[in-house]
Amino acid sequence: MPQPSPTKPARRAGSSSAAALRALGSFVVLVALLIGLPLLLWWATAVVGPDGVRALGNLASTRDSGQVFLLALAAIGWVGWAGFAGSVLLEIPAQLRGRSAPQLRGLLGQRTAATLVGALFLVLPAGTAPAAPAAPAAHAATPAAATAPPGSAKELAAASTTASPQSSTPTVVSYTVQEVRPAESLWTIAQQQLGDGNRWQEIADLNTGRTMADGTTFRADAPIQPGWVLRLPSDAHAQDTSISSANGEPAGPHATYTVAPGDSLSSIAQQQLGDDAKWPDIYALNKGQEQPGGRHLTDPDLIYPQEHLQLPSTAPSKQEPPATHEAPQHQAPSPAIPPPATAPPAGTAPSTTPPASTAPAVTPTQQPGTAPTPAHTPATAAETGSTTTAHTTATGSRMPLYALGGGLLAAAVLTMLGLRRRHQQRRRGISRRIPLPTGSAAATEQALRATEHPDVPQFIDSALRTAAIGLAAASQELPDLSAVVYDGHGLELRLAEPTPPVAPFTAVDGDLARWRCSIDSNELLPAEHTDTIEAPYPALVTLGSTATSTVLVDLEHYGLVTLTGPHRRAVLRALAIELATSRYAEHLDIAVAGATTCPGLPPLVPEWVTAYDTVDAAMRAAQDHHAMQARALADLGVDGLRGARLRDDQASSWTPCLVLADEPGNISAAALATLAGQLPHTAGAVITAAASPVDLPAGGWHLDSSDGQVRLPDHDLTVTLQVLPDDDYSDLVAILAASDDSRPDVPSAPSTPVPGSRPADEPPVAPPAPAPTEPAPAPYDPAGHTDVEEVRSLQVELTKASHEDDTGAPAALLAGFADLDDPDDLDDVPSPDLANPRPPATESIADPETTTAAPSAAVPAPAPPVEAIEPITPTAQTTATAPLIRILGPVDITGTQGTTDTKYLRVVTEIAAWMVLHPGLDHRALDEAIWPGRDVSRKTRNPWISRLRTLLGAAADGTKYLPAIATTNDARYRLADPVTSDWHLFQNLVAKGTTSTGDAADDRLRAALDLVRGRPFAAVPPRRYVWAEHLAQDMISAIVDVAATLGERRLATADPRGALWATTKGLNVAPEAEHLYRINFRAHHALGDHEGLERAAGQLERLCDDLGSDMEDATVELLRSLLTAAAPLR
Repeated sequence: MPQPSPTKPARRAGSSSAAALRALGSFVVLVALLIGLPLLLWWATAVVGPDGVRALGNLASTRDSGQVFLLALAAIGWVGWAGFAGSVLLEIPAQLRGRSAPQLRGLLGQRTAATLVGALFLVLPAGTAPAAPAAPAAHAATPAAATAPPGSAKELAAASTTASPQSSTPTVVSYTVQEVRPAESLWTIAQQQLGDGNRWQEIADLNTGRTMADGTTFRADAPIQPGWVLRLPSDAHAQDTSISSANGEPAGPHATYTVAPGDSLSSIAQQQLGDDAKWPDIYALNKGQEQPGGRHLTDPDLIYPQEHLQLPSTAPSKQEPPATHEAPQHQAPSPAIPPPATAPPAGTAPSTTPPASTAPAVTPTQQPGTAPTPAHTPATAAETGSTTTAHTTATGSRMPLYALGGGLLAAAVLTMLGLRRRHQQRRRGISRRIPLPTGSAAATEQALRATEHPDVPQFIDSALRTAAIGLAAASQELPDLSAVVYDGHGLELRLAEPTPPVAPFTAVDGDLARWRCSIDSNELLPAEHTDTIEAPYPALVTLGSTATSTVLVDLEHYGLVTLTGPHRRAVLRALAIELATSRYAEHLDIAVAGATTCPGLPPLVPEWVTAYDTVDAAMRAAQDHHAMQARALADLGVDGLRGARLRDDQASSWTPCLVLADEPGNISAAALATLAGQLPHTAGAVITAAASPVDLPAGGWHLDSSDGQVRLPDHDLTVTLQVLPDDDYSDLVAILAASDDSRPDVPSAPSTPVPGSRPADEPPVAPPAPAPTEPAPAPYDPAGHTDVEEVRSLQVELTKASHEDDTGAPAALLAGFADLDDPDDLDDVPSPDLANPRPPATESIADPETTTAAPSAAVPAPAPPVEAIEPITPTAQTTATAPLIRILGPVDITGTQGTTDTKYLRVVTEIAAWMVLHPGLDHRALDEAIWPGRDVSRKTRNPWISRLRTLLGAAADGTKYLPAIATTNDARYRLADPVTSDWHLFQNLVAKGTTSTGDAADDRLRAALDLVRGRPFAAVPPRRYVWAEHLAQDMISAIVDVAATLGERRLATADPRGALWATTKGLNVAPEAEHLYRINFRAHHALGDHEGLERAAGQLERLCDDLGSDMEDATVELLRSLLTAAAPLR
């Protein structure tokens, strides 16, 4: 069992001898470079020197025969040797003092010298390298070696009915750089903590761009300093917290433990101290101590995951290897995502409370001494690598950041994220899952979803483009825009000069410098018209907010902006993220100067963001961009950019070039003035962040971030700046990194039936009847040998499965069996029309009229003739109903036994969906999921719970489908056993259908797809179901996999119509799933349906155009072969 206070592991067998060999090799290399190289240079200089000097003297009058070149080589060799020797001379005393040598510009080979000297000192006697004291404060901020211990064997046996392993909470490993002699380097830390010094690059990748304790930004080519807390790969040994300091004093008597979901003080005492009765000792030791998020431990019955508890010194110190390889919180985006941990199969019951991956937010743990109650089976860990782990802080802690104007930044990031995930789903392999952010990044994504305003950027863009079309029609140029103010009711443009307004804008109180457009204006042009014109103000970006509005500025108007003050970098990075994901531009050229400006961002958005090593290089690129546009303006005969941008034939030539630089260094005000003052003005701007103000030319804007507010020049607006602190910036970069199309997908967990919790003697509960709009598909047998008894036996078997596995027989399948009155009708079933697939439902779940099932695929599944059977007479068992929460499509609840006011239905339905997917969590987790960022009281929460309990009703025996929380053993929410979801039903059918073959297995896959009514969580309103995105991605992957599996099976058994039905179901959910198109193409070809093949190919081609990508090579090759084979002979 992992322990919180591990001792530093001994070196692996053979590591001492390996270190000795490396030291010997380093000694040989040093001797060769310090002694052998100068001897060689001395000899070479003596040979070529005299002739070279004479040739140099006669160089002006005679032709060089190569002697001068050889002399120059010798001189370069001497300079290089002197630089390396100087590096060694600096490194030896520095490492003996336990310090890192200063990095001198121009001095060659310092890192090589540090590595070679460090390898020598590594094998010196231990007395020359005393251990450093631990740094508890640093570890409190970055938890080290803290894992979530699994439950006891008794708890595991009680909580799970399957043999599937339970995943453990991942470890986060950090290391505090020690003040030792010789000084530590990345190589020595990698050698000691990872067992291989060559893995130093992994440590560098994990920490590049992070801000260290002394305020220094980590760079791989700079020395590391004592006291820095470095992130290590998750397989690293945890740093010993009980080693001695350099002066011989003990580092501290107490080990540290990080609370995991499901922990209580008594369970921690049992696991770490061997006696649960010692929990008062832990409480006494930590009472009143400040914890992450600003909380203080004041109640022994209330502890939170990721809190850091000191343990009495009697705690054992051994540590087991970490169970998972999850990336640490705020992980830098440069390294690849570590291999995913093995997740439990879908629905595996947790040992105490659901694992961290099922919790959407911080969840308080149990009371000391309270035995945990096995939770109802969760379904949130269905696939490996794609579930959300618990965040160290509640999502609400992020809310102020994104609430102050950040809703537009959130919308921009999430729009790009949605598109990138479609690309990931498109190339994802069967039985694989797309990588999703975890930990802190996952919580930040949830905060983004809780605060985004997806309609606002669209409204702003539509209003500006509509005005641009009107100006172009009137042969006018764009007005000089300085700011945009959105207040929830409409949009106001602040212009630099008075200009008569055009539709959809009107002047505010007759002021021609202020244009306003109401949000419900009927003068906005539709998208098909506004898409024909280029973005009029592509450099528009959010600056911040006032008390009632969000304020955006046009960077092209200001041209030159310099940021100062303590928040300068946070403001600059907020601008960078929003610009890189802008909704107001077709394209931007963003030049990021320096490694510390926006670390990790350029590789993620290479089409928009380019990294430059220096400010000078970025300024040269901006100068070249200006020169190109100036020539284009001259050729066009236009005086300025605002007139040229409305020209249809030249619009794409005016893409802005935006230079972003942090600490521009020696860049002169003259250089800035030259670039900003060049005429004609072209599309671009320079934004710098510096510790002290820069002398700006006229027209430049100095923005001081000291008090977090700034006054907009020439306007009566004081704006609270939008900032993006380092941790939040790292999270956003990690979110984008996980969605990068080059990131490999991860394996899914094997399909396993979700174990039920209904007693064996309880009658099964049949699912409610489907909505009338759902067509009743018929069973089919590809071989044409299905008889009545087979159909009836399948119905009985599925009904029995609902009794055994809490699944219930899918209603659509049973309805299909009952309605087979005229099997001859099946002969004329048309092929699915892929050119016009059924789009996902768009109804809002708030309207009771829209909670019925959406129509299924355009064509029901065909089958060969089947002997007519009579409907089975309903029995008491098959007519009993229980609520079914439907998620695979628009979210609704069927089979309810009570009612509620329709105005409450939206929130009540979301609470029910959350509960069925997150059983066994308490009110804090519920509050964070349903009302993120709000301080929810009982008076707010309890009425909603009561409404849901009333809506669900009770079983025939009076048992409430939502038990009162006071009647539970652990005060956690769980729906009664009969209540389930279509996702649970889907998982059970898939688990049985994919582990076997044959008609019965295919029927189960068919029944699973029958449950799918559209994209999971379809038509949910903005800022609702913020907890559901990662689950939705898992469900999409699973549905597409089932559609592909069934489609391939039907083709293999000569049933192309069945394959068409399956692929159409999958494409209704994920139109981007290109491998489903390939199955669909083959099915059309097998039917001889050349026109259908052409239509489906055309649909895929249009989809690729929308996504901005090409068809995959396998698709192109398949289409070529099928279309060639289908072409008529001439």
